[in-house]
Amino acid sequence: MMKEELLELIQASQETGVTVEQLRKDIARGLLRGKKIGRKFLVARKDLNSYLGLENNNEVLELQLENEKLRNKIKGYEMQFETFKGLLKTLANIADA
Repeated sequence: MMKEELLELIQASQETGVTVEQLRKDIARGLLRGKKIGRKFLVARKDLNSYLGLENNNEVLELQLENEKLRNKIKGYEMQFETFKGLLKTLANIADA
């Protein structure tokens, strides 16, 4: 038997863009299934996907892949930006010399 993946609300919020407060409200309203363990709410991945309207596993995988591609693109842009800043500092030092 496969264990279901459980997410804390902060993780679910980061992945979906839905605020933790909204997730809590939707759990209270019964729109999202959640389990309270101690002081934390946990949601199952499958319940989160259902809440988001992502019933098809392939659709979920495609969106996760696209999300990862975009994150990698952002990292590339950040590296280019840092390189550009370094070049500007070098040019400023040359101009000051």
